[in-house]
Amino acid sequence: MATYICEVWSNSSYGSTYTVATKSAMRCAAEYGRADGGEVVQVRRKNGTVLSRVQWSPEERGYIRVSI
Repeated sequence: MATYICEVWSNSSYGSTYTVATKSAMRCAAEYGRADGGEVVQVRRKNGTVLSRVQWSPEERGYIRVSI
């Protein structure tokens, strides 16, 4: 099974990195996200290629997909 790197960061907290088995940033956000203002969750390959990214939106009260 392939593994990917999940990165979580925001303006108000230190970044965190996790090894995950999914390409979905939304799924990672559900598991590792803290719902901070401006928080970004992204999944990338080990070579650095970003596969997906979501960002917390206070207006939507949830994560939204953003373009890479």
